[in-house]
Amino acid sequence: MTAMARSGAGATARAGGHDGARPDFARSGRAASRGTPVAGRRQPRRPLCGPRGQRGYAYIALLIGIAIVGVAAAATIQLGALYQRRMAEKALLEVGGAFQRALLSYADATPAGLPRQPRTLEDLVRDPRYPNPVRHLRRVYADPLTGKADWVLVRSPDGQTIVGIHSASRARPIQLKLFPEEFRGFENRRSYTQWVFVARRPLLAVGGRAPNAGVPASPDGTPLPDALPPGGVTMPGGMTAGDPVAGKADDDGFPDNGWPSGDGFSTGGGLGGGNGFGSGNGFGGGSGLANGGASANGGGFSNDGGFSTGGGLSTSGGFSNGGGFSSNGAYSSGNGSSSGGGFSSGGGFSNGGFSSGYGANR
Repeated sequence: MTAMARSGAGATARAGGHDGARPDFARSGRAASRGTPVAGRRQPRRPLCGPRGQRGYAYIALLIGIAIVGVAAAATIQLGALYQRRMAEKALLEVGGAFQRALLSYADATPAGLPRQPRTLEDLVRDPRYPNPVRHLRRVYADPLTGKADWVLVRSPDGQTIVGIHSASRARPIQLKLFPEEFRGFENRRSYTQWVFVARRPLLAVGGRAPNAGVPASPDGTPLPDALPPGGVTMPGGMTAGDPVAGKADDDGFPDNGWPSGDGFSTGGGLGGGNGFGSGNGFGGGSGLANGGASANGGGFSNDGGFSTGGGLSTSGGFSNGGGFSSNGAYSSGNGSSSGGGFSSGGGFSNGGFSSGYGANR
């Protein structure tokens, strides 16, 4: 009996079921090393997000980043909407210009006795005034601002025909200035409803000519021909337009008849045997310069011309043998001027070009 009681007590002690059993410190040490909390001992708290001085900054940075992305997205949406509206406004001008040209074409193609404006927009697509199809507009386009063909029609005073159209949108236009000439009057408008597209002819530029305009007229109203006739047109005073001008110089630069005899060059001297300048090329055949033109037989100028046959000065022409000037030619044998030719023997001017006294010739 005693042995059986002892064996039962030993089994109970091994099972740890008796009240007086001592704690197993080895087991508690192993549990503490594994990180399992042990009863009666306080464990230290470890930080969750790094050092205590850096807590919360990542969250604040995330909020700032989200706010920046939202502002950028809103600005992008606004710019996109503004761009789309600007493109729609540009398309409105193009479509309105097509309606303007169609209304003008309809008016220009009007047969006699029929109205010049259409009754409906479909009349621009197919003109009912002709048996065969006549198209002034490809189709009735939709309003780019509304997306529908809900154009507001501007009718004539009697309300029967259409004189213009405009958009139904009441939004404020983006473009306020710098419109093309066909859209004059659109500046500084407050609504698209004030952009009225009517049949308007373009203004002519400076010096331009309208289509199908007649030929220009003279001051008395007579139309002028496009080209002059072969014989020219007789102008007032006996001159003929298209012909060579009377008294025109030859290829040498001087008239065939020379200069008048009383205009400062003498008939007998000075320059030329004719009137002033010779009938040949350069200067006259009698004085001045040679008959043929420039050079003399032997040297610089001709026998009778400006300078002598030997070279420098002539006996009868340009300069004299003795002094400064010849007795018969351009200059006198004595002093300054010749008695017969260019300059007088006494001074002044000769009987020909200049007088033998002092004044002018007679």
